[in-house]
Amino acid sequence: MSTESPSSERSRLEIKLATTRDEVLACEDVIRKGFGRVMRLGVESEVDEQLSLKTLYCVDEEGRVLAASRLIGLDYLTRSEELVREYRITGVPDDLRARALLSFQSAALPEQRGSEVMTLLFRGVYEFAVENGYLFLMSAVKPFLFPYFASMGFRPYERAYISSEGGFRIPIALVNHDQDYLRACKSLFASASNFGREAPGAAAAMEWFEKCCPKDDALNVRVLTRPEHVDFDVGFMKGLSEATIRSIFRNAVVIRCERGDQLIKQNAADQVIGFIVEGSVDVKKGDRTIATLRAGEIFGEVSFLLKVPRTASLYAAEEGTRIVYISMHSVDAIKDPLEASVFWRSLSVHLATRLQHTTELL
Repeated sequence: MSTESPSSERSRLEIKLATTRDEVLACEDVIRKGFGRVMRLGVESEVDEQLSLKTLYCVDEEGRVLAASRLIGLDYLTRSEELVREYRITGVPDDLRARALLSFQSAALPEQRGSEVMTLLFRGVYEFAVENGYLFLMSAVKPFLFPYFASMGFRPYERAYISSEGGFRIPIALVNHDQDYLRACKSLFASASNFGREAPGAAAAMEWFEKCCPKDDALNVRVLTRPEHVDFDVGFMKGLSEATIRSIFRNAVVIRCERGDQLIKQNAADQVIGFIVEGSVDVKKGDRTIATLRAGEIFGEVSFLLKVPRTASLYAAEEGTRIVYISMHSVDAIKDPLEASVFWRSLSVHLATRLQHTTELL
């Protein structure tokens, strides 16, 4: 399959399925650069696992791999109880599980972020899934990625949960043949498929999803899609205009926590800011609580600013604590230079105040 980049008539990008070990290794190198590491499922040896995976990649005219996505059949995960728990697939019936693909690691080269490359790659993944008779594409994504996947037509099939690596994951599924839903959410896949409800098993897949998956009011996660959703104390952002604040929080993800939920794990590589809407969060080094953050405060700013691993673990200290995740993309979207300078100055003052307080405790 191939597709031409819309940004340049002379540029031609192609989506391919890796069929040789050299291609797989080239894809893993891109994932390592873009994602930070190559995840292993651990069911079999590394070489055998590479053979079990389906790896699609985006390549340019010069043969350079720009992005890659690793897929595995959902029934493969049943070989490990740990993987079944990690990806929350217990409720998927056997017949549907056999016709579902898990996308568990996708990444582009750092310089390709923000380009059309990942969109083209995911379109290729969708087409591959449909052409090969798969009814679902599933994944478990970090909160800040959820709005992007939701724009493609993915929906939660369970509540957000704490992963084995710490931090929330949102289990999501794309019902490949639900064209009504894909058109309704203006998914890029709505025009990519010539297959409809008459595809074998498609109607059963849609019926199962609608019947068994939780409705919005039963979930603990939601996306801020309208300005009036930003109805909470914005803390250190008060120096910014209302328009900029709404821009920063546009498509931000709110999660309602249970007491003891680990929001961040020390040494994790996440680089997003968390904003406490309601409740409180304990900051811990080992077993020692070194600070408690409350509504209106932020966390994760050190990793966000310096692009370093998380310096401490964070836990929801109260039942019903609500947090919002803000990505670097949201901050980069601030177009007004004056507003951007206010944001970074406010963040720097906040960080300095936090550092002073921590120093006083030593």
